[in-house]
Amino acid sequence: MSGIKVRRITQEHDLAKPNTVKSILNDICRNPGTSVLASLPCTSWCQWQVVNLRKYGDEYRAKLKEQQTQSKHLLRQFIIIAEVALKQGGEISFEWPDSSLGWLMPELVQFQNKWNLHSATVHSCACGLTDSKGRPMHKRWRIITSCERLAVSLNMIRCDGTHKHVRVAGKETKPTQSYPLPLCRTYLSSL
Repeated sequence: MSGIKVRRITQEHDLAKPNTVKSILNDICRNPGTSVLASLPCTSWCQWQVVNLRKYGDEYRAKLKEQQTQSKHLLRQFIIIAEVALKQGGEISFEWPDSSLGWLMPELVQFQNKWNLHSATVHSCACGLTDSKGRPMHKRWRIITSCERLAVSLNMIRCDGTHKHVRVAGKETKPTQSYPLPLCRTYLSSL
């Protein structure tokens, strides 16, 4: 897949900064047809937060609310970038765990509806994701995308039901933040 240029925006670049967004928008405008994939931090939207709120009380609630406010800001920044990419003839994708409560945010629902985005769910075990002992782990990544071909291809990455899964928890969670090579290949070849 030569000829593909990738620009990674990581935590160090800080998508919350206006200069970072301006730089990305400039790149997109200089390169019409750019494909944008976003996977923002999702911890503040994890379903475990419901348990944590009950367990840790008001102080935790205030801290979580601040994290969610920051997450919403990052989402709004992504939407600005995504809309420019789409208007410039590009494709966009956004990924979070399927179980994330963030999918219910009105901003994200409205964005998905406005652009008639397609939805796909990928099963991590079908990409070869295993725990530290080599046992299949079952995490469901949900991806919304403007590219129907990508959604169709990703929706084919499903568990075949021939094995048992281990729970994604504790030290086994970190590896699920990266995409296995088969998922990356499917993603790129579909675009």
